[in-house]
Parts: sequence; C-alpha cells; structure tokens
Amino acid sequence: MNIFIKVSFIIYIIGGALFLTAPSDWFPSFYHMPSMGILAFASAFLIWLPRLVFKKYKESSHFVKFQFLITIGILINGLGGLGLYRLYLVGFEYDKLAHFLTPLLLTFAFFILFKYMWGWDFKKSLFSSAILVLSLGFLWEGFEQIANLMFSESVFILGGGGSVLRDTILDVVSNILGITTASIYILKKKEPISGVRAH
Repeated sequence: MNIFIKVSFIIYIIGGALFLTAPSDWFPSFYHMPSMGILAFASAFLIWLPRLVFKKYKESSHFVKFQFLITIGILINGLGGLGLYRLYLVGFEYDKLAHFLTPLLLTFAFFILFKYMWGWDFKKSLFSSAILVLSLGFLWEGFEQIANLMFSESVFILGGGGSVLRDTILDVVSNILGITTASIYILKKKEPISGVRAH
C-alpha cells in the first residue's frame, strides 16, 4: 500500500508538470491544460496531506489503510478527468460510478480514522464518517457549479450530457448510495478491511 501511495503521488506530480509545460497538441483537444495541471498538483497534495496532519499515526497500519483509501478515491476521479467522464457519449456515465465509489471509499477511510486511530466508539465513528462524507459531497457539488460557470465545457461536469440540475441530483443520489453501501458493510462486518495488510 505504501508503494502504491508513493507511486500515485509521483505520477500526479509528473502529470501536473506536463499539463502546465508540455505543448497542448500532445493531449486530446478537450483537455483544459492549466486547470488540469493545477488539479494534478492539488491531488498530489491531498494524497500526502494525511502524512502532514496525522504525523504521529503515520507508522500505524491503520493510517496506511486510511491514506490508501483516500489515494484510490483521488485516482478514480483523476481517471475521469483524463477522459473516462466522456464515456457518457457512448452510454456509460463514469461520473456516477465515481460519485458512488469515492464516498464509499471515504466512508471506510474516515471510519478507520475515527475508530482505530482516534479511538471513538463504533456508532459515533460510523455516524460521523457518513455525515462528513455527505457534507464533502455537497461541497464538491458547489465546486462543480463554480467550475461549470468558468468553462464552456466544464472539466468536472461531463457525466451525463444533460442538464446541470439532472447531473447534480444524480451525483447526490450516487453519493448517498456509496455512503449507505459502506455503512451497511461496516455494520455487518464490524471490523471492515481489518485483515488487509498495509505492506
């Protein structure tokens, strides 16, 4: 897991540098190069941020799982930005898959943070994780709306080819389904992904 996290971080740094410096004709015409470069560096920062915020936990296997899940969530969205969001053009809405999987992974991640790293009780950890991820989902929707106003074809809203309202509603529904799925799994298993090795 640690190797995967470090490689992902390096890929985002290299990608950000390329998007900001390489000729635009190296990339598909629908790429918004400056914004994608900035987002790549922002993603690299978010991958590494847990190591800065939770320094005293970084040797813990639970911390590695926490950071690994966040990294996977960031990569899912990064792949969308590279072109998978445009699969709606052939009938597959990758955007909705990302809005399901990312909250699912983040619910697991924050549950691990609250219960196993901070020592909160089970119910408080699960409830807090679900509410936090739901809140982050609404914040992201606000960010998407701002991006939609900034670009004629938004870097972020490429998921359905329909109205912004439809896209937003389906995004929120997908977020809720992801959080609910993770929460049900946690409730049934009690010790989610506790057997996964961090090496």
